[in-house]
Amino acid sequence: MRCEKCNYLLWNLASRSCPECGEPFRPSSYSFAPNSVQFCCPHCGQAYYGTDDEGRLEPPQFDCVSCLANVHMDQMVLRPAEGLDEEQTRPPASPWERRKEKGWIRAWFAMAGMALFRPTRLMQVTSFKGTTGLAWNFATSTQLIIVTIMLLVPLLLFRAIFSPTVTLSVSRTLLGMIAVGMYSAVAVLLLLLLMCLWGAVTHALLSLTGHTAGGIDRTYRAICFSSGANVISLLPCIGIFGGTIWWLFSAVFMVKAAQRVGGLRAAFATLAPPLSAVVIVLLLVGWGMSSSISSARVAAPGNSIKSIAGALGRCAGGNSGAYPDHAIELAELGYVAGTDFVCATSGTDPAHVPVGGTTLAQFKLLPSAQQVAAAQAAAKSLPPETVAHRLGDFVFTYHGFDANTSKRQLWLVVYWPEWVPQNTSSGERVWVAMADGTTLSFPQKEMIARLKRQNDLRARAGLPPLPHPAQVTHKQPALVPATQPAQ
Repeated sequence: MRCEKCNYLLWNLASRSCPECGEPFRPSSYSFAPNSVQFCCPHCGQAYYGTDDEGRLEPPQFDCVSCLANVHMDQMVLRPAEGLDEEQTRPPASPWERRKEKGWIRAWFAMAGMALFRPTRLMQVTSFKGTTGLAWNFATSTQLIIVTIMLLVPLLLFRAIFSPTVTLSVSRTLLGMIAVGMYSAVAVLLLLLLMCLWGAVTHALLSLTGHTAGGIDRTYRAICFSSGANVISLLPCIGIFGGTIWWLFSAVFMVKAAQRVGGLRAAFATLAPPLSAVVIVLLLVGWGMSSSISSARVAAPGNSIKSIAGALGRCAGGNSGAYPDHAIELAELGYVAGTDFVCATSGTDPAHVPVGGTTLAQFKLLPSAQQVAAAQAAAKSLPPETVAHRLGDFVFTYHGFDANTSKRQLWLVVYWPEWVPQNTSSGERVWVAMADGTTLSFPQKEMIARLKRQNDLRARAGLPPLPHPAQVTHKQPALVPATQPAQ
């Protein structure tokens, strides 16, 4: 025990001021190793030993058993216990708390080693006096070292491997170092925020499940000092995953020792927050992927039918309002690609789509002359009384009218994959492009009612009715009913 002002030894003093500088002192303001200091009655010399966590008397005031005088700890004469020197009376302290004596580097390596292999002992020698600022200082230093090394090593390896062929100027090197520093600072800040949340939730769970040895400051000390185990992330083949696992288990042992709780309780309170965060992230990722897939399923047919509708409009505009005899002519003339007739989300294989003696997959590989021949063959394969024909996932319903005189709401093309049955109601959507160039989307279950309204419109326009798109196949186009002459 030394004077805080001049470092003078204050043992064996009955006065409450330093003999060297006159600075007043109180024994209750010092911490000691438990049972290492004798507190002697100022009246009779009866010795008592400090037994609480800070090595002080408990209770601080009582009647002396020898002289029966009422005494207080701050009145006592203090001396080291028999057989102990002053160094042995010092309270427990972690290497980081004594880094001024040990040196910063030695203290940091000692802390990392204890966090890795002796986490319980690290908590046993940690002082819980004062604020947690020292613990956060260690956590910040540790994460900054780890993150910086993880960012620098790839850059240094890149330079070592490619230095014969790549010349890096001083300015670029400085920019690279600044970038590493900025990324490191941001990453460390995020890690510290996560640790802050982790410690708060862990302590809340401990408090809800029973008694703890101290407040949240003890929990934060355990979390912060356990971060030294994360240094294992720097080892090849182990990396961040292994380092994180080791850190979590070190934190369990250190929370157990700091709050003096059972192992299962410490494991639950310490592991529940990060594991819950992992589960939430996985659920969000899964939801995002599901949403993306659903959006793609909606967007793919919609984008394709818009592309085909635009191609039909351009083709008719260049052909006096007449639509092509067969939809494959849109690909032969370069308005669309052959693969536009098959949506990736439908599962239809272009190699199984017949067209003009070849397949849709082979069509795009044919020379120009052979594409023309295949398109002509496909057009000739359609009977004169055709009402609608299929190509890939789309049924083309423009036969019998032209772009200049047709009603604007007549259907030009319908998205309905060949494998989808007529009575389906799977929740997928139907896409339709109309003569005015707009597109329409609706659930499959509405197809029957909408087809009826479309056929009523076609009847008023003098056009034959359309069958359900599921009835139109590559081998069997829709024809004008036998009771109705072709237009």
